[in-house]
Amino acid sequence: MLNEQACQFFDFSPYMVTQCWPKMCQWIVHQSSQGFISNLGQITKEDIKDKFAFFKSSAATLPKQNDSALGLLLISMAEDDQIEPFIMMPCGCPKLFSGLTNILAVFREILSPSAKESDRLARDVYNEDTCWEFHQLLLATLLSYGKVLILLEKSMTSFN
Repeated sequence: MLNEQACQFFDFSPYMVTQCWPKMCQWIVHQSSQGFISNLGQITKEDIKDKFAFFKSSAATLPKQNDSALGLLLISMAEDDQIEPFIMMPCGCPKLFSGLTNILAVFREILSPSAKESDRLARDVYNEDTCWEFHQLLLATLLSYGKVLILLEKSMTSFN
């Protein structure tokens, strides 16, 4: 089940990009999107730690979902040395790349073939350190994706 879902996810993503890139480009360069991305860039590691501590101390419980599709993608990209050249370097903010050591370690642990299903579901993927790394990855991905969409738009308009 997990592998089938992951395969469908990876097959569907290129289709979405090829069919929807003009609209995605409009959205990512829109001033409200740029403002949102700018606000994300202002968040510090201390902010993440404070919010995580507050959330953890509240009555709310953290979700037990472990984002296996994201984990499989990150592990695969890390094994092929693709995270830095495809996401982190194009984003233009080298300070965002921490190596993602914590989140990769957790995903490797819960997604290893020897991991039991009950252990996968019980393990918390997100803690203070993995939340910070996820934040860095999200911001770098948005920046890189926006730059690639803008380049794609320029190449398509010069091609026509």
